[in-house]
Amino acid sequence: MRTLFLLLLLANGAVAGYWVLRPSDGGESNLLHQQINPEKIRIVAFEEKAENAPRSGSGRGTTCVEWSGFPSAEAERAASALAAAGLQGKATQRSVEQNAGYWVYLPPPADPAQVDQRIALLRKHGITEYFLVQEPGRFRNAISLGVFRSEELANRFLADVRSKGITTAVIEQRPQRTTLVAFLIKDPDSEQAARLAGLQTQFPGSELKAVACE
Repeated sequence: MRTLFLLLLLANGAVAGYWVLRPSDGGESNLLHQQINPEKIRIVAFEEKAENAPRSGSGRGTTCVEWSGFPSAEAERAASALAAAGLQGKATQRSVEQNAGYWVYLPPPADPAQVDQRIALLRKHGITEYFLVQEPGRFRNAISLGVFRSEELANRFLADVRSKGITTAVIEQRPQRTTLVAFLIKDPDSEQAARLAGLQTQFPGSELKAVACE
């Protein structure tokens, strides 16, 4: 089997900052998009595994890449991006359950008219990745800034947001599980893996990792 280099993460510093959650149409339960740590970045090689892996018609033994972390509303856009990158024929879609994390957001204002003011303040301070919660319920008109896998990452992000003058931002732990969409890309070559890494940067919060093909 040919040598396969999977460009799963970009070099340190290539992806900076923190990324936003974009919830799906499913409401509050889908505000639970996991956050990756953009500082944990490197090139991962799977040459040895790929060359020594057994061959089979089912695809077992080849190396696949899982691109995960999509609420249903984002999954359609990700599928379109895969198609535009010429990877649709290699990708299969599946649903996965994941533990929720720590949600950083601006609570709903007492006066709904203040929502536009808060959004203007975010933009003024360079925060352009956010999502306005519009589903009915106690979080209607909250502004989601991100959901993180760990409390440490959430606190770091919160401190950064507050340092920019967004003092109303808070953290809430979301203990329930949520269903997200993942794509399994079979046996990508190095060029295709590089394309995947490029796509990943366009979808904040998504994660790439090497997995065994099913």
